[in-house]
Amino acid sequence: MLERDALHCRSQLKLYFSLGRAKLRQLGINLLVAKEKRILGFICSRNDRNTENAVWIDWLAVDPASQCKGIGTSLLKKIEETRPSHLLLVTSPFAVHRAARKFYTASGFKKAAVIPRYFAADEDGLLFVKTISTGRQF
Repeated sequence: MLERDALHCRSQLKLYFSLGRAKLRQLGINLLVAKEKRILGFICSRNDRNTENAVWIDWLAVDPASQCKGIGTSLLKKIEETRPSHLLLVTSPFAVHRAARKFYTASGFKKAAVIPRYFAADEDGLLFVKTISTGRQF
């Protein structure tokens, strides 16, 4: 199961990075980092309809060859510049997402909840929250 998920994630990211800017924008990607014609990273975020001034991070991805160079951090900072009260995201507890969880924690996110069977019957979701400005705590 874990090996399949790791392969799925790698192949899915490879597909996203091969799509090009126009197609990524159609999919709701709202910020890109690119060098020349190569996409190095992207983020997809949306305002939360149920919480005041919170933003959900649906996708944050950085090309593996470009990781640990500040791209993910700069994408998050661009979202933070919109002055939301909180950033929220859900990620997987599987080992393939360990580096992502470490990045989110280092970026100021805190694990707020485990959501049973969020992704599948055998895969919970981990809710992470980052407080940006003073406001209601989750």
